[in-house]
Amino acid sequence: MARQAYGSPLSLALRAAVSPAALVVAVATVGAAFISPWLVLPGAVLYAALVYALGPARRRPRRRARLDPSGLPPTIQRDLLAVRESLTALREAALSAGRDERPLFEGLLTEADELEGAVDRLAAQAARLHHYLSATEEATLTSRAQQLEADLARTEDAQSRGDLEQALAASRAQLAQRAELRKVLDRYYATMRNLQASASGLHTTIIRLAAGEIVASETGEQPIPELSELRGTVAALEEVMQHAID
Repeated sequence: MARQAYGSPLSLALRAAVSPAALVVAVATVGAAFISPWLVLPGAVLYAALVYALGPARRRPRRRARLDPSGLPPTIQRDLLAVRESLTALREAALSAGRDERPLFEGLLTEADELEGAVDRLAAQAARLHHYLSATEEATLTSRAQQLEADLARTEDAQSRGDLEQALAASRAQLAQRAELRKVLDRYYATMRNLQASASGLHTTIIRLAAGEIVASETGEQPIPELSELRGTVAALEEVMQHAID
């Protein structure tokens, strides 16, 4: 798969115009002109097509619109912005690499974009959980269950007891469901803080690689620490949260 690149179409075209492959075609076209003028046009067309293929055609598509964090609960907004800041630092470090180090970052920018998109979706789901939990206070639900227990204890009518037992069972089920949703939201917070810490650690390694301070073999099996594992963690939590919301 062709590697995508950042930059304006003009800057990408200028870089591609002086790439080794393009220069070979240009020199061959000039040489062909001495053989036959009819070879100049095909050579020029080939050169232009090659410059486009190596430059503007590889331009990364505009990134999708970000989730607006202004309407999120404060805790969720804070964690989302912290992770975004860490991923932005990763991109900037990768883009600062010299020509010799650039191959080490193949796919890193795409992975960072995909991870940020997944994190946005997580934040939106977490906000829905947060709003639900805020609207169903545990103390209120507990008090209601206790009142139903008291009513049931002093009721002798069979029909009334049956109704109260059903209401008590539903109240206890709601309490149990709320506890499970609270665990999911807590897992979200822990995952976001782990993402921020992991991204910060990757940032240090990427800076050193970009600066040529360490070589690929020092980073382990992969030439650059990939974000795939982090994306896998986020994807698993996203599925859990979607199931909890549904």
